Amino acid sequence: MNNKDLTDRAAKAMRGLLQEKGYVAPVDVLLTMGLLTKEDYEKWRLGQVAFLEKVCGANLSKLSTIMSCLRKFARTNSLKESFTFYGRWGRGPKIKLIFSKSRDSRIELHYATHFVKRDLKKEAPRKLAAGKAAADRKEPAKDGQESAAVDLADEMAFGAPDGLADELPFGQTDRKV
Repeated sequence: MNNKDLTDRAAKAMRGLLQEKGYVAPVDVLLTMGLLTKEDYEKWRLGQVAFLEKVCGANLSKLSTIMSCLRKFARTNSLKESFTFYGRWGRGPKIKLIFSKSRDSRIELHYATHFVKRDLKKEAPRKLAAGKAAADRKEPAKDGQESAAVDLADEMAFGAPDGLADELPFGQTDRKV
């Protein structure tokens, strides 16, 4: 499989996971793509496999390509990074699991990072308040807060078209007011 096919398959898996779960995790992408079996994943989680890459059905170059594709997908879709601790399942102390043979901290962090949909309903009041506070002080808003406040006020008054709030990144609308 060439890199184009690999990135297409990875992107398809990521879109499906984001739609289904609201987040994308590297391990879930590998499971969805069939590069990691559920049995091997469970063995790794139980501490029976030294590191996750050992049981993946792809070489390190392909895994690196998938991880790069995942980070690009997250940036493109304005997903929020969320570190997740992967500890060994079972009794006893929760021992941190290893993802890569090299144990490189950057690689370990990339595997342990989930990318989560931003909750627009929770972010909206904070951004609206920040924009209004800047307007009250007669200061220019930072990072587009003023325009975000206007967009939010319009959305609150008129309501977002079906699915718009879930589909577009915060502060971006396709309608003119």
